[in-house]
Amino acid sequence: MATAFRQSSRGSGACITDFYDVGSRLGENTCGSGGEILHSKRTSDGAEFAVKKIAKLGSWEGKSQVMVLQRLNQRNIVEMVDWFEDADNLFVVMELARGGDLFDKISNVGRMSENQAANILSQILMAIKHMHSKHVIHCDIKPENILCMTSDEDVPVIKIADFGFAQLADQGCQAMKHQGTLTYSSPEIIDGKAYDSKTDMWSLGVLLYSMLAGFAPFGQHESRSRQMSKIRQCQISFNYQAFRSVSPDAIDLIRKLIVASPQQRLSAADALRHPWVINNKKHSADMDALTGQIKSL
Repeated sequence: MATAFRQSSRGSGACITDFYDVGSRLGENTCGSGGEILHSKRTSDGAEFAVKKIAKLGSWEGKSQVMVLQRLNQRNIVEMVDWFEDADNLFVVMELARGGDLFDKISNVGRMSENQAANILSQILMAIKHMHSKHVIHCDIKPENILCMTSDEDVPVIKIADFGFAQLADQGCQAMKHQGTLTYSSPEIIDGKAYDSKTDMWSLGVLLYSMLAGFAPFGQHESRSRQMSKIRQCQISFNYQAFRSVSPDAIDLIRKLIVASPQQRLSAADALRHPWVINNKKHSADMDALTGQIKSL
């Protein structure tokens, strides 16, 4: 690895290899938007971290990720610990998630119970609410970018990661740079229109559908043009076996997120007040209390 210095969170001239032993890639599919994810250990105490190595290529995108993460401070958003750069690359040191991502979890279980999905969704909503209050639009909310901090929990603590496509939109402004993953992209994104934080809420509706069904509403095995047509028309179906046991409240929340008009979509604060989220959080609290009582017997 080339010596990484020039600018960093530790001041000009600091080198990542002075503070961290940077190793190999974390898994086969750990190339977030614009970079690869490497395992590292802090030399002072052996603590383990993930390092995102981003080729600069004359682009401002790498530095913008640092700017975005410096704005954010919330327990369900991956924390940036350090950053370094040299002439060719930017190195962003982040906390390490040991439980894989939500895509792996959905793939392993097929579909989640409503209680599991609501617990995860409420954590994501808290993160998105914080992001939007700081005028950050993530632009790529999808299962692969939702990290599980541990692998031994039925409902893990999760964190939103990969801010490679994130946009900063000052109050009252809209963003214009169009990027993200088609399956989770809103109509305004695919049509090249100006967008705001509500584009993340569309993606969240697609994510909730995927957690409850085990597959996305806009077929990933269809042609790109067919997917785009279904997205523009909000053409989603609940006529699948997976939805026969899903509550009307859950379907109502999905319908209020996957809406063509951004102005009509729920905000993160609105979604946190939705009956399905509130009732499932109450159920989780009741079950935790019951489990505690049983353990004390």
